[in-house]
Amino acid sequence: MVVAYVCCGVGGLGMCFLWLRWSHNYVWLLGNIFIPGLLNGLSGLLSTFVGIYATQGGTYGASSIATLAVTGACTLICGFLTTIYSVWKLEAVKKKHVRETEQVRKVGSEVGEVQYLSSQAVM
Repeated sequence: MVVAYVCCGVGGLGMCFLWLRWSHNYVWLLGNIFIPGLLNGLSGLLSTFVGIYATQGGTYGASSIATLAVTGACTLICGFLTTIYSVWKLEAVKKKHVRETEQVRKVGSEVGEVQYLSSQAVM
């Protein structure tokens, strides 16, 4: 169990380091940290419940409770961060992108870019 706790702690610290390192890149965080962490936690919960009910006869021991606590915490934390980053932070970036794209289109049409493009299409 000690080896498992140490590996879990090292993995958690590594995820936190990568989260701080790539904190400006929401897409990377979602695709490489939060969603895989959520799916890993869900698979850990599933395999723990299968182990409890298939091999232990539905009896919750100290190790199964500890495993459920750790994988449940991982699932909840990564699920919460996935929701926050995909619904709140990434949507703000998308809205900003749409606003900037609209401004570029307005400036382009004022300069005569539309006329230039239409004359190129005729050729």
